[in-house]
Amino acid sequence: MQKQHVGHHLLRVRIRKVIFQHLKEAAEVESERTGLHITVSDLVRQACVNYLLLHQAQQRLIAVLEGEAEEAIIQALIEMGELDPDDEDEEDEEDFDFDETEELVRIYEARLN
Repeated sequence: MQKQHVGHHLLRVRIRKVIFQHLKEAAEVESERTGLHITVSDLVRQACVNYLLLHQAQQRLIAVLEGEAEEAIIQALIEMGELDPDDEDEEDEEDFDFDETEELVRIYEARLN
């Protein structure tokens, strides 16, 4: 069996001492809360992932506002497992109206929270 290599990239950043101290305190609190050893690097790594998830959600919502609502929301719902892409809808694309879009946006926003 071939061993898979997970690639990483080392990221170096400068951060103000006061911010780093707050991150250290937060890591200590999380370590106590979870019983795991949480480091500042763990918090920064998770913050990066959270930012990317937020950015993707924001891009989808921008697509909604720019009139690409149906495709953007349906794709998001498929990715979240809320919609089965193999289920064929008998409704024509032309019949897709605002009320349905609004409902899909509501479901999508609820899943984000």
